[in-house]
Amino acid sequence: MDITIAGDQVTPTNDQARAVAGEPIVLEVSSDVVDVLHVHSVPEQKFDVEARPDQRFEFTVEVPGRVDVELHDLHRTVVTFEVLP
Repeated sequence: MDITIAGDQVTPTNDQARAVAGEPIVLEVSSDVVDVLHVHSVPEQKFDVEARPDQRFEFTVEVPGRVDVELHDLHRTVVTFEVLP
């Protein structure tokens, strides 16, 4: 999933996507601000976003359910994954 952060604008915002438990989820981020991507999974995961293009964050979710990915400083939900078994 591609994510763009420009100032206080985030694309996408409040998106919905599906994933499968145990399979990699990849976020490609381009940003002009520093922030933290917070993955509300079990266990929770955090990724430091730098003010630069072409950042790649990969993670897996082992527990099925809904998992929000939020930007900590901008207080925005980027995407909610429905993680299937």
